[in-house]
Amino acid sequence: AALITLERDFLSEGAELLDDVAMLSREITNAAVLDEMEEMGVDPGIIDAEVIVKGGDVDVTDAQKDFFNITSSVSTNHDSEKDGKKKKAGAGLQTDIMKAVKEVEAINTQITLLELDFIQDIVEILGPN
Repeated sequence: AALITLERDFLSEGAELLDDVAMLSREITNAAVLDEMEEMGVDPGIIDAEVIVKGGDVDVTDAQKDFFNITSSVSTNHDSEKDGKKKKAGAGLQTDIMKAVKEVEAINTQITLLELDFIQDIVEILGPN
C-alpha cells in the first residue's frame, strides 16, 4: 500500500512538472518564431497565409485571416525608427526566451530531484532485502 501511494504521488507531481516544461517549451518556440518573423519584416500569420496554386498567388480570404489571426499586412516602410523598434522587440523576445530556458532548466532539476527522492523512498520501504 505504501508503494502504491508513493508511486501515485510521484506520478502526480511529475505530471505537473512535465506540463510546466511543455508549456514553457511552447512559449520558447512561439517567441523564437515571432523573433525570426520580426527580423524578416513580416507580421505573424503573413507567411502562413500565402498560398500558391499553379504558380499564381491566391488572395487570402476573411476565413483564412480569422483562422490565422491575421490583423494587419506587411509594411514596406523601413525607416530607422521602425527598425529600431523591431530590434528592441527582438531583444525583448530573446530575453523572454532565455528566461523561459532557465525556468525549464530549474524544472528539469526539480524532476531529477523528485526521481531521486522516489528511488530513495522505494529503497527505504523495501528495506535491505
